[in-house]
Amino acid sequence: MISSLVEKPKQLFMKDIRMLPKYNVTATLRDFMWNKLTGTIPKEIGNIATLKLLLLNGNNLSGSLPDELGNLTKLNRFQVDENQLSGPILVSFANMTNVKHLHMNNNSFSGQLPPELSKLPNLIHLLMDNNNLSGYLPPEYSMLQGLRILQLDNNNFSGNGIPSTYANLSMLVKLSLRNCNLQGTVPDFSPIANLSYLSLQNNMLSGSIPAGKGSFFSSSIKSGTTSANSVSGRAPKNQNSVLDLREQIHNLNEELFQRVTQQTDERISKLLDTRLG
Repeated sequence: MISSLVEKPKQLFMKDIRMLPKYNVTATLRDFMWNKLTGTIPKEIGNIATLKLLLLNGNNLSGSLPDELGNLTKLNRFQVDENQLSGPILVSFANMTNVKHLHMNNNSFSGQLPPELSKLPNLIHLLMDNNNLSGYLPPEYSMLQGLRILQLDNNNFSGNGIPSTYANLSMLVKLSLRNCNLQGTVPDFSPIANLSYLSLQNNMLSGSIPAGKGSFFSSSIKSGTTSANSVSGRAPKNQNSVLDLREQIHNLNEELFQRVTQQTDERISKLLDTRLG
């Protein structure tokens, strides 16, 4: 029952997130999505040892993340996307060994992606697109064998390349690295049987597309784009003729998904308030 997971006041609307840790410290879920929260995330949240979901997306939060968040070892989902957060991605996140979803996109996070995140055995979604990240793509992320979505578009990885070891991410469904200032040759992703979306455009990648089994696009890939690169070779038959159309469709779907997600989040919050009111 929802009531057994959440102790949430009828008036969830708050102006300052510093109020959040004052709620029941035995809670397992904290849902404050799209709530117009302001301020910085208080370090005291790291004391809520039982917390499994922390949903703070779609607010006006600012400042850097407190290192104490790494104490939330039972956390399953961490969502802070669509805020104004800045500073580095925490190395202490490597302690969140139960986390499956890290949604931190559409903020102003900066610095190097911590290689230590490769120690998260249950991670399936890593979304950090539309930030100010720099440095290199950690080859250690190839150890994330359950990872299904790796989305890092619109960051600046300083002319570094895509690690060839990423071809070992056997469960990967989506790899999106658009506009990341990447250089070097494109790895052979064809061994990833479930990869259905691959986007690498607006980088400085080069090299050739291996033929046959080593084809750049595996037979399962529905959408793949390499525009604004210097990649040569042949993609599977008829694929080049539909890439642009598929990319446009994907972009439209992404925009629709964001809108539906926001509306769904708002409905969840209203439903929780009604059930607990």
